[in-house]
Amino acid sequence: MEKDGGLDDLFGELGGDESHEPATDSADAAQPASGASRDDAAALNAAFIEAATAPVEPVLPAEPAPAADAAEPAPEVPEPAADDHPALLPPTTRRELRERQRSGQTGAIAAAGVAAAASTPASASAPEPPIAPAVPETTASAQAPAAPIADPEGFVPFVPVEVHEPEAAIEGAPEPVDEPADEPTTQPADAPTPTETGDDVLVAGAPETDDAESVVDPELAALTVTSAASASAAASSGADAPVREPIVVSGAPRQQAGRGFPMRLEPPTGGGPRKRPWWLFWAVPLMVVVLLVGYVGVYLFTHIKEPGWNILGIQVPTAVEEKVRELLGWEIPNDYEGTGNGQEAIVTILPGDFGDDIAISLHREGVTKTFDAFHDLLLELGETGDEPSFLPGNYRLQKEMSAQSALDALLDPANRITNRVIIPEGSNLPDTLAILAGQTGLPIEDFTAAAADLSLYGLPAGAVSLEGYLFPASYDLDGTETAVGLLQRLVTETFTRLDELGVAPENRNAFLTLASIVQKESGPNPEDPPKIARVFQNRIDQGIMLESDATTTYGTCVWGPTQGRTAPDTCGTVWLNQADIDDTTNPYNTRALPGLPPGPIAMPGQAALEAVAHPADGPWLFFVAVDLATGETVFSETVEEHEAAVDRLYEWCEASDENASYCA
Repeated sequence: MEKDGGLDDLFGELGGDESHEPATDSADAAQPASGASRDDAAALNAAFIEAATAPVEPVLPAEPAPAADAAEPAPEVPEPAADDHPALLPPTTRRELRERQRSGQTGAIAAAGVAAAASTPASASAPEPPIAPAVPETTASAQAPAAPIADPEGFVPFVPVEVHEPEAAIEGAPEPVDEPADEPTTQPADAPTPTETGDDVLVAGAPETDDAESVVDPELAALTVTSAASASAAASSGADAPVREPIVVSGAPRQQAGRGFPMRLEPPTGGGPRKRPWWLFWAVPLMVVVLLVGYVGVYLFTHIKEPGWNILGIQVPTAVEEKVRELLGWEIPNDYEGTGNGQEAIVTILPGDFGDDIAISLHREGVTKTFDAFHDLLLELGETGDEPSFLPGNYRLQKEMSAQSALDALLDPANRITNRVIIPEGSNLPDTLAILAGQTGLPIEDFTAAAADLSLYGLPAGAVSLEGYLFPASYDLDGTETAVGLLQRLVTETFTRLDELGVAPENRNAFLTLASIVQKESGPNPEDPPKIARVFQNRIDQGIMLESDATTTYGTCVWGPTQGRTAPDTCGTVWLNQADIDDTTNPYNTRALPGLPPGPIAMPGQAALEAVAHPADGPWLFFVAVDLATGETVFSETVEEHEAAVDRLYEWCEASDENASYCA
């Protein structure tokens, strides 16, 4: 950094000889002598240097200057010439000070200050000059710049005062250096102007405070020139004499900066309106998006192997999940590993079940992860000639077993339950009798004959069979059971459940008939049975046919063979032939006949009974399952909405081979 020697070079040696040329102007010659000698000038400069470089500290007001010898003449200040230096402002930064020193502009300001101090009569006892907070503007017609005093040796002492040039610039004067000040200068609105007060003064800017008065430095106050002296000089020189601009040095304390350079004390100006943090308008939404994307990414990464994504409580559609997995290469393993998680699962194999039926049962009970896991295994074994055969009955397995482990458990006689009989919900009468025979070891003929005699069980009037009256549940066996005794036990359990729901004996057949339809039409979703019950109840109340495919299928596939009819090829599927839909000889065909069928079509469980006793509220008239694997069901009020839902079912059945196995 450049070493700053501005003050030393500027002030130089103060003890040398100093002489000033007398002024030729008559008006200045007529001024009374002040009696200031060369020693006084040197003392004055020494006092200023000490005041300008000393730390700021409060002092008492300056005493009036002592009277000087009136006989001693005072130096005269010549009038400024056209080519003299124009009035300049004092430097506001150290850089400006060095620039003015190099260009020779510092002498003009200093000389003006010395001349003004010397022209003040010492004997005048004037009050302290006013301290103005800002510099008022002047005009060229009212004021003229102070002229410098020539120095034979080229030395001009510097007086740090502020001198403002008039608005009309002197022709030919050099332009001042345009450098920014350290602090902006403001002028209070209530500051008096020279024209308002009558005082022709210039002041150095100083801040005003509300708490305390400014402390006047006595050394700087001695340099103050009042307007009275200027007015006296003008009066003595005549009306045409140019008015010399007096200089007033502020009595406010000066703040030192750097190596003693005086800085103007001025309050900050505010800086305009506060800028709004516009970055918040895009930073906050961006942060929310980043956090949301991060959460979704972490969730998907931790649930790669788990189907059925649920993000922030929103269930992701299966089609979307499969597409995302396909794009990212996150294929779901279709099989579990190991022999299970220790949680028991009971799987029932009914008489006549094929490999597809068993695969569906295993998947629904949570034993296998997917339908394909067990189905594909059976296909592989069939290709090698090792296709297994299964015995009807109930088997004790575990949840989350591999397909191979589940197959081994079904073929192990130790896992077949023989001391307990389990009737699955929704089983029809022929299947229930076969399960009872298989679990108890009693001949199937015993159960068929016992079921034919309805007078043994106290059925209500209108009952056509034991269909719907054998409550599906788990029953322990002790080895002493008979066919009639076991059937009576199941019928008694059904009556007990109806009594708990408040169903009158004369209404049992109709109640069980509607409950059996709800049971066959419902899926695994526990919220569906009350809605399905409401749909059928709304249709009954409005005189609309039930149009239940479950009742029509029961008539063609279960009741029909008992009457010597041939079962159609649609049995075991969710579809119906048009001929079966139009068959009015089928008493269970609610697609062609109004009202309820003659009796139940299956064994309803507790959930179905409660749904009929307490149906949900709603205006629905239609429903259809659109995903047979999960049991997802869509409820509609209009035919158009229902047909759109049926189209979804067709699309789902054609989406994959696994889906097709549910629809076949």
